[in-house]
Order: sequence, then structure tokens, then C-alpha cells
Amino acid sequence: MIPRTRRLRTRHWFLAIATAVIAILAAACGGSSPSSDRELGDVLVLTPTPAAVTCLNDTYPDDAPAFGDDGAVAYTTLESGVAIFDHLIGDGPQPDSDSEIRVHYTGFFDDGCIFDTSRTRDAPSLFRLDNLISGWQDGMADMREGGKRRIRIPPALGYGSAGLNLQGFVIPGNATLIFEVELVEVVEPDAS
Repeated sequence: MIPRTRRLRTRHWFLAIATAVIAILAAACGGSSPSSDRELGDVLVLTPTPAAVTCLNDTYPDDAPAFGDDGAVAYTTLESGVAIFDHLIGDGPQPDSDSEIRVHYTGFFDDGCIFDTSRTRDAPSLFRLDNLISGWQDGMADMREGGKRRIRIPPALGYGSAGLNLQGFVIPGNATLIFEVELVEVVEPDAS
């Protein structure tokens, strides 16, 4: 049998280590929000504060396409729930699901916060269509090279309730994503 004083010291060490681990995890996850913390019996459960979204509106080029009020756009809603609006219908080839596409794009939220754009980089971005989120795949399925389209993606076809936090690139959970997309080129497989 372990003496009572030794059991108490062991218990105190365990509590001290557990508290330190919780503090380290909370700090690594961005701290805690007092409104979302809750007690379960004698245990305090810390809910990490979501990382802040970085809006790129201040760096968006003046000569890049403006996207205006999303509420005024006359979308066509696809069966999947993705909504599209063609500014310009292209006359080039359509991408297949496994095509590589070269696009200029700007992604923003309902509040107008630009979270990503190719317009601040030197060239359009190159993606393989089937590596993109479902909403992009659905929204570009019938688009033609040379076309310009707005795609509105519901959370379930974007990053869902979990959102995304990848090395400081943050999409909050349950975010509707809106993209202005220009399909510059459907890249032939042997040319990529």
C-alpha cells in the first residue's frame, strides 16, 4: 500500500502536469473565449478561440475586377446547391473533372472580406480541378475557357462546419464562399 502523503504528492504532480498540458494546448490553439468555456463537474473545458480571418481588401489591386454587392447577383442555383452567375460565357474548351485549369480568381465572404486572390500574384493560378473543393468542381463543370463566372458555395461544399486554418490561412466554420473566377486556360494533359 502507498503511504497517504506519497499518494497526495503523486496526485498533486499529476494535476500540475495536466494543468500545464491544458494551458499549453490552449495557448497553441489561440487561447480561450470566456463565453465558450464551460464547466463539466469539476473540470473546466477550454474551447479554442477561432483564429482571426485576414482580409486582403487593402492589397487588392485597383485595376482588378470589382465584385460589388452579392445580393444583387441573379444566380442560377445548381442541383448541388452551388449558385453560379456568368458575366461572360467563354467559347473555349470545357474542363474535365481531372483537367488542370489556369484561373484568375478572388474569394470573398458575404461581408465583402477578400480571403484569397490570384490578382495580387504575377500570374493566374494552376489547379487540377478534382483537387479543389466540391463547390469549385460543381461551379466550373460546364464553364468554358475564356469565361468569367461568379460561384457561390454553401458551407457543406466548401470547408463545412470545421472551416480551415492552414498556416494562418483561415476560413471560419460554416462560411459561405463566393468566388469571381476567370477560366484563362484548360491545360492539355501533355502540356502541363
